[in-house]
Amino acid sequence: MRDANALRAFLIAVAVRLVTVELRRRRVRRWVTLSPTDQMPDSSVLPKDFAGLETLRGLYRILARMPHRRRLAFVLRNVQGLEITEVAKALDVSESTAKREISRANEVIRIRSHGEPALWQYLQSLEGGSHA
Repeated sequence: MRDANALRAFLIAVAVRLVTVELRRRRVRRWVTLSPTDQMPDSSVLPKDFAGLETLRGLYRILARMPHRRRLAFVLRNVQGLEITEVAKALDVSESTAKREISRANEVIRIRSHGEPALWQYLQSLEGGSHA
């Protein structure tokens, strides 16, 4: 690479593509109910933080119903902490498109969280009960 500054954007773009492939693979595994080790999952062991798990499951259900680009924009910005310019480069879109996708993802999560009680309670606690 001639431009050392381009390395980060290149690595992020590669990571985004790998995540997309992994998401597809996981969707197929869920469809055939296999775990990552190709064994039937053991559902008899409950995690210690059941409420936290339910909150995450609710978020995952909402994210799973979003278009891939919107979901990736949300995760890159809110989970990975990338700047808007970095999200735009990773998704190969304009900054305004990246902002729009993130905004729409946030709105979808806000609206659909009403149907996910654990997630709804968590979001309310973050906003001091003013989540509407």
